[in-house]
Amino acid sequence: MALSNAGFAVEAVCPPGHPISKTGASRRTHTYHGLAPLGSFKDAIVASRPDLIVSGDDLATWHLHSLYQRERNQGKAGASICALIERSLGAAESFPIVYSRTAFMELAQEEDIRVPRSQAITSGDALKQWAAKMGFPSVLKANGTSGGDGVRIVWTLEEAERAFLALQAPPLLLRAAKRALLDQDMTLVWPSLLRRRSAVNAQGFVAGRDATSLLACWKGAVLGGLHFEVLNKQDSTGPASVIR
Repeated sequence: MALSNAGFAVEAVCPPGHPISKTGASRRTHTYHGLAPLGSFKDAIVASRPDLIVSGDDLATWHLHSLYQRERNQGKAGASICALIERSLGAAESFPIVYSRTAFMELAQEEDIRVPRSQAITSGDALKQWAAKMGFPSVLKANGTSGGDGVRIVWTLEEAERAFLALQAPPLLLRAAKRALLDQDMTLVWPSLLRRRSAVNAQGFVAGRDATSLLACWKGAVLGGLHFEVLNKQDSTGPASVIR
């Protein structure tokens, strides 16, 4: 809505019935198909020929990164889409860092940003070594998750071992089916069917209120930002329900 009010011609890619289709902000909507997300994005790009893509959430960003990799393999045929995605989301060499929590933290540390100690956990033995070195409480996080989903705060080794197995495991088929049928969200279907395991990372626990930030950048410069303090959450590691 802000983009539309600023004079942009806005088109959106969204599931059928999405609230954005009820507003006047988008002059046209393109249907997002959860089982064929890359095709949905490519069809929308070809039809609308945008100057810039604004990713609405982490899943959309992941789809666009995946579309970039697919189109790059097409050579000249995919060059224009690759150029558009890079112009919108930054250099392609930065894409993998978005999904690796430990790599992202290490990059932040190199820039002298204060971050909690982090380590990729690939086995039960690695988890025990982390626990012996860092102690408890600790935080376990699965790559590719957001909004508090895929995060566990653990207080004992036994609790950490259970959380590690749960975070690493592929989504249950029943859960994927429920999400698809009731919420029209197909994102868990392929990981469930392919039995795809998640990478898990451990982080040092930092006491205090949760907070979240959103930054808008262009060619290495920060143009603006929004910073929120979380006042209430659905549960201890879930999405925020009240922010300030």
